[in-house]
Amino acid sequence: MLKAGKALDALDAAYHDRYQKYTSFVESIRNLATLERSEAWLSYVSSEIEDFGDQEALIYLTSRGIDCGRQIAALITLWKREEGSSLSSYIRGPVVWDPQKRRHQKTQASHIPGASEIEKLSPFHLRNFWSGGRQQELSIDATMLRTVSWCGIGGFDPWWKRLAKETASLFSYGGIERPAVGFWIFSMCRSEYAISLMPKTLKRALDDFELADYRQVSPWAFDYKADLPAVDHIPAAASIAFSNLILRPDEMDKELVSNAIGALQKHQNEDGSWPIWAARGEEPSIEATAMAVHAIAVSKPNGYERVLSFAKAYLEGHQNWRGHWDDKDACDITYLTVLVLDALQLADGGTALTFPLPSSSGGRPVNAVGLKGATTGQRRFSVALSFPGEIRPFVKAVADKISKRIGKEKIFYDGYYEAELARLDLDTYLQSVYHDGSDLVVVFSCSEYEKKQWCGLEWRAVRDIIKQRRGQDVMIIRMDDTKLQGIYSIDGYIDAGKRSPGEIADLILARLNIQRSVAK
Repeated sequence: MLKAGKALDALDAAYHDRYQKYTSFVESIRNLATLERSEAWLSYVSSEIEDFGDQEALIYLTSRGIDCGRQIAALITLWKREEGSSLSSYIRGPVVWDPQKRRHQKTQASHIPGASEIEKLSPFHLRNFWSGGRQQELSIDATMLRTVSWCGIGGFDPWWKRLAKETASLFSYGGIERPAVGFWIFSMCRSEYAISLMPKTLKRALDDFELADYRQVSPWAFDYKADLPAVDHIPAAASIAFSNLILRPDEMDKELVSNAIGALQKHQNEDGSWPIWAARGEEPSIEATAMAVHAIAVSKPNGYERVLSFAKAYLEGHQNWRGHWDDKDACDITYLTVLVLDALQLADGGTALTFPLPSSSGGRPVNAVGLKGATTGQRRFSVALSFPGEIRPFVKAVADKISKRIGKEKIFYDGYYEAELARLDLDTYLQSVYHDGSDLVVVFSCSEYEKKQWCGLEWRAVRDIIKQRRGQDVMIIRMDDTKLQGIYSIDGYIDAGKRSPGEIADLILARLNIQRSVAK
């Protein structure tokens, strides 16, 4: 009893220390802006992952270009330990009923299953090495697959192949009950790996979900309460629209998706939120609001800017003071926080997301090559940075800050494209990037810029942009008093002076927002 008491005291002390540490941390970030506070909270979570759902923090941070190598290494150690525990449990075998002896009997496997056996064994016999609580049951598999791709984790492929087979089998025998299946499909469509691993299963699940039964007016209208007519389920409508646009943008039932989007537009509350159920008196839901934003931002119906601006204001105004978002009876708070951050990015028209946008959405073209989007006709880059190597550390810090807002794929910073730039026609290719492939060219003017041959090639492209009266597409950042040929006293510029890379990045982002407003 004495040893047990000491052990309990030690656990209590450890819990108290962790609580004190967390309390001090959240107090330290209380006054940060919305995005900075949430990213700080996610960084804290990523450093102390307590369950598999917390991996969403790593997914978000990695997607924003933040180095999480140390945390990923610790995560792989956790996965290996849990995998070993699962395999050991299989060797001990389950307890089964022996009808001859009329009692429960332990069984025992003869060996540890190899990779090919893992793929074939049912989770009933060999349990998955990951698990989730009640609030994670519809998203945890997608989180695992998202973690694999974003964090670059290999060596566990047999588990994912088995998951794909088990999921296919699940939907062969009825699938997940409605309307819960909508949450499951939605989370799976936020995983590029899931889409490539089980495309037929996801499309089949979506097909089944779209088939309204005889009691339903639409696939997203369900019985709400006894003796009351069917009510629109907002997450179901959002899931049907979003999943179609992600999975099969060229093959979807356009009328069905249009009706789903119409239902979302109809049921938005005055404060910008959506409830789970479109019934009078229903409380707003952060999760339903974030899901609706995904569907509307990707589909871009008439009036979507107004709808998204109201939704953004609601979501920003309901962030927990600790930095995350939480919701009554909703999904895991780490998953929800990343979901909301993606929704806020979408509401701003950004593409720095944790999931792949469809090519028809106006975002990152799927398998894009060349300087223009495969289907959008837009320039490939939002920003191209022209600079000499002597100021590379400063410019890299600027690029990294911008990438957190719009994604690395929308910035031409040569350090992001080393493999692509290893080519024989680099001179003409770079000129085409700056002249034809970028919405805004940012030139970091300095004495070294004037001397470098490669900067001279890039500056020729910029001068022709000016000649074509596209001066609004050029932004000059002066690092010193050097005046580039072709720039005069009447031309405006940003004086880097004592400004930090972050401040310069904010000014570039502000200029991008102005250009987008003018374009609209």
